[in-house]
Amino acid sequence: MGWYIDELIADPGTSEVQRKRLSDMKDKLLRMLLDSMQSPEGNRSYHKHLTLDQAQFLQDALDPEGIVLFGRDSRSRLRNFLMVCLLVFLGGRTGELLSLRIQDIKFGAITSIDIRRRGMSPVDHRRRPPRVKRLGRVLTLDSPRLAMMLDDYIMNERQWFIAHGRSNDSGFVFLSDEGDPLSSDRLRQLFKDLRTRFPDKLPSHLTPHSLRYTFTDLVHKELRRQGKEEAEIEQHIQFR
Repeated sequence: MGWYIDELIADPGTSEVQRKRLSDMKDKLLRMLLDSMQSPEGNRSYHKHLTLDQAQFLQDALDPEGIVLFGRDSRSRLRNFLMVCLLVFLGGRTGELLSLRIQDIKFGAITSIDIRRRGMSPVDHRRRPPRVKRLGRVLTLDSPRLAMMLDDYIMNERQWFIAHGRSNDSGFVFLSDEGDPLSSDRLRQLFKDLRTRFPDKLPSHLTPHSLRYTFTDLVHKELRRQGKEEAEIEQHIQFR
């Protein structure tokens, strides 16, 4: 329901009065949902994250230069590896990952990724287009290897997907094998396949969102180690 209300709010044909009414409706629904939950959103023990060993195995399994080589071919392995690494190392959300466009990535000595809120794209034909629901922000990708692999993917593998599927270039970074913007269903299927293939190495709660919890858990522990107060830590994590 929340994503549908977001679509209506972003629709250019929606008036300001209607946007305000829809926004109030969404806030009310969210409050009702949170009140009905036994464990509140802020309760960190409620969220399931990966252990360091599990997170490392996940990266190793998808690494196109590794020895496990999970995936059908080198192109899809590189794409899947990059998506997982961006979720783990940057704490991105699914909607943010699948909404990324080429112009959002600035390569340089330190590569940056601009998370931006946008309206619906006329070239995005996904059944449920992903959305950036939080405030925009700039994330730093401080791994030279990942930056180089991301650049290689954009210049080569991504272009192959477009040509292979005879698709128009939508501008989105992560594409399906057919050259269309990758859907959230396809991303979830990847994680389901990983859980099925490696039941002894990866947890049953492995999902794209569990990687964000893994990131925030690591950040939380590091800031606690630095002596930060809990309120300051939570504020920092929510901004990320």
